[in-house]
Amino acid sequence: MIPASSIGQTADIYAGRFANQRQVFAHLRGAAGTTFIPDRVEVICNENPEPRLEHWFSQGDSASIEDRLGLNTTCIIIFEHAQADLDTGGTDRLSYLGSFVTLRHRP
Repeated sequence: MIPASSIGQTADIYAGRFANQRQVFAHLRGAAGTTFIPDRVEVICNENPEPRLEHWFSQGDSASIEDRLGLNTTCIIIFEHAQADLDTGGTDRLSYLGSFVTLRHRP
């Protein structure tokens, strides 16, 4: 199977507060629907998000995402091909920050 490319696609960004990635994925499994593909999600939890955001997005978008995180400790990047059925309303634990164009290929 050829991995999906994320170049030029949009990724939905969500923010929340989670102690670790395991908690994020447990929450997403319940909220994103039965077709959800966890391998197509990037979670930045309890660390400086800037280096990892700059891997996927332009410097301007990375800075904008980091600013929008506010006091949240977790940033979730859901790529288009993750088949997650989340909407822009977020969930009880995730706030939607916006959609941004990706600049790199997801391996």
